[in-house]
Amino acid sequence: MKRSPFDPADLRRQAEKALRERDLPAKEEPDSLRLLHELQVHQIELELQNEELVATNRELDTLRAKYQSLYEAAPVGYLTLSAGGNVLDCNARALKMLALDYAAVLKRPLRERFDPPSRPTFDALLVDAGQVDAAASAELVLRRPRQIPMYVRAQARALHLPHHDGQLFLFVMMDVSALKFAIDDIAGVIDKRDTAA
Repeated sequence: MKRSPFDPADLRRQAEKALRERDLPAKEEPDSLRLLHELQVHQIELELQNEELVATNRELDTLRAKYQSLYEAAPVGYLTLSAGGNVLDCNARALKMLALDYAAVLKRPLRERFDPPSRPTFDALLVDAGQVDAAASAELVLRRPRQIPMYVRAQARALHLPHHDGQLFLFVMMDVSALKFAIDDIAGVIDKRDTAA
């Protein structure tokens, strides 16, 4: 297991070593010099902690940028939903699937974007996802402004984030329209064949 970068004993040793290397008075001096020594050691400890924090912050920035790039370039629509199903965030693919811009989606109920017959299924999907610690899935039909409806395979999972009190959901949508249309075409051919026979 990796040691904490802020281990007090380790920081103290590093600070004492750095202080000796600076060739400052040793701690066997009178009280005022000992106090000065302690203050200098604490100052060096703080500098070391600050260096660790800066390095950790750089790592976090790099990871955040990688995550954001993956999130935005994903071939599926990702949305973060509130407990009530309002959109809190989404990626570019979700916006394209909804055929709306970010302002038209943000803080609005995702439920309204589905065909009325799909809405009870959407509601049940969120209920199921909130009750189990696994993803729940369903097929839904998206209504899109000035476009044909889109058939989606949706998956919802409860998100448990630190420092967040309310229920959140990760909602994933994958366009399955081509598959749905192909299945319908095959069913139509089979029906015609059976009728002709």
